Amino acid sequence: MRVLIISADGFEDSELLVPWYRFQEEGMDVDVASLERGRIKGKHGYEVDAGLAIDEVRPGDYDALLVPGGRAPERLRKSAKVLEVVRAFFAAGKPVSAICHGPQVLLSAGVLSNRSATCYRTVAGELTAAGVLYEDAEVVVDANLVSSRQPSDLPAFVRETMKKLHERRAEARATAAAAVELGVAAPDTSRSRTSMPLDEALARRRSVREYTVEPVGDEAISRLLWAAQGITDPEGYRTAPSAGALYPLEVYAVTARGVFHYKAQRRHLSRIDAADIRPALVSAAHSQSAVRTAPLVLAFASVHARTAAKYGKRAERYVNLEAGHAAQNVLLEATALGLGAVAVGAFDDDALARALALPGEQRPIYMIALGNPKR
Repeated sequence: MRVLIISADGFEDSELLVPWYRFQEEGMDVDVASLERGRIKGKHGYEVDAGLAIDEVRPGDYDALLVPGGRAPERLRKSAKVLEVVRAFFAAGKPVSAICHGPQVLLSAGVLSNRSATCYRTVAGELTAAGVLYEDAEVVVDANLVSSRQPSDLPAFVRETMKKLHERRAEARATAAAAVELGVAAPDTSRSRTSMPLDEALARRRSVREYTVEPVGDEAISRLLWAAQGITDPEGYRTAPSAGALYPLEVYAVTARGVFHYKAQRRHLSRIDAADIRPALVSAAHSQSAVRTAPLVLAFASVHARTAAKYGKRAERYVNLEAGHAAQNVLLEATALGLGAVAVGAFDDDALARALALPGEQRPIYMIALGNPKR
């Protein structure tokens, strides 16, 4: 997701910086635009690089807009281009968040009439006179609009802003869900002699953390997913052993083309999100270089309840063991395909779950970064 922040000299420092860092924590791309390119300075001395002049902004490139307060809105509301950009976000129904004096810009754009909003106390009269349904509350949410009064309201303001962004991400994923399905066929084992022997794959396997930018092809992705959880028997048994044949693992493939969910029983890879969420994976994995440069990341999630229903407290051990079995299969298949790969266990569970938009019953358990090794 991409978020646009519009501000200028004299912005209220915390009202720009706190949401800005929160967006980045979620792996979102954030651009700051001002009346012209260059450094802008906050009321308390903090400086931010405005990488775009407002004339360069294309609203269609962004998913949400933030307008911080301070003295900056008084300057911004005089710019016809700023007002045009604001109107474009409202016309598209995209999330817009404004705090403190920020609603002044929205007011000048003519988008607040008969809307509920709040603002800094000295601006309240201006909003009321313009037909805005003013509320003196820490945060007011009206459809796509989130507004707050002052820096002390930031926890509520950021919380509701993030809810809107998560809703928009979910909508985008739902739209993309049926867009692409790739068949994942089992390799032709009758030709296995032409592949790398198992003992050679075991000897050659190494953790590789640097990759070229070349994408991993669909055939290779198909083989890797089959190695992880491919069905190998009419009874439904898979390539990796599972306690009680309960198969609690779900596998996701993340590339520049989006997020794909491997449906083992259907032998299909279904795209659930057309966005490139790899920056969010990097953030969740504490900026590990392998995740940053990998053209393909396989993420394993577990549905603990599938195994717990039979094995109770021992389910956690069995699920973790199964993830290890599946991951080793992938690593050996990657070696046989001439790909580099490394298993990644250090990540923020909640951040990774958010990035993948995992259903509530699924929790992330493992990742593998893959790509053509950099020589």
